[in-house]
Amino acid sequence: MKMKNLKKEVFALCLIMLSLSIMTVHAQVDKKLAKAETNFCNSINTFAQSLVTLDAINENSTMDEFKKAYKSADKAWNKLEKKAAKLEKVEMKESVKAYNKLVDAVNSIEGDVKTSEAAEQINQHIDATAAEISDILSVVCK
Repeated sequence: MKMKNLKKEVFALCLIMLSLSIMTVHAQVDKKLAKAETNFCNSINTFAQSLVTLDAINENSTMDEFKKAYKSADKAWNKLEKKAAKLEKVEMKESVKAYNKLVDAVNSIEGDVKTSEAAEQINQHIDATAAEISDILSVVCK
């Protein structure tokens, strides 16, 4: 009888230890997820700011300023995509489509175009991309 009780006690102890291990792993996963969300939200805010800078390009801006603003937005977008890949709950499909249209619009700008014309050609795409990013911000980065 004593051996049977000992087996039950050892089994119960093993279950308790297993439960504690699972809780510890769950807590670590929660911390990693929270960090991934924070990194994502920081990246999406950086990208949003780069869109504001790109949208501020006007007739008084130079093409060098335009190119620099676009390069900054593109760099921020690439970081954002990497951060989004770490979060399963982030759906970037529509944002990717909107951003790709912006990239296509920038790439179609002729070399001798005025800055104001370049800005005009991409404004609707900046707005569409910003709207998609705003939707994600409101859901993920509350």
